[in-house]
Amino acid sequence: MHFFDRIEDIPLDFEPNRYLLDEMYSSVTIDLVFVQARFNPATILAVSKRLDISLSMCFIQCPGEAFGWGLGDLRGVRIITR
Repeated sequence: MHFFDRIEDIPLDFEPNRYLLDEMYSSVTIDLVFVQARFNPATILAVSKRLDISLSMCFIQCPGEAFGWGLGDLRGVRIITR
């Protein structure tokens, strides 16, 4: 899932990178869902329920200092570190 405010703000390399990962890891299906909404624990939960995806199968990049929630608020969303 990628939450965004404006379509213009979506990075252009998301879709090509998703295809690349899907090819590299053929035993796993990798989907990319764009959601026009604010990123917060409530919207993550709503989308995961709508798509019937466990929060433990959702990933975010490592949050920065301005991240407004504790990791526990994300209820199991996995964090990717660099």
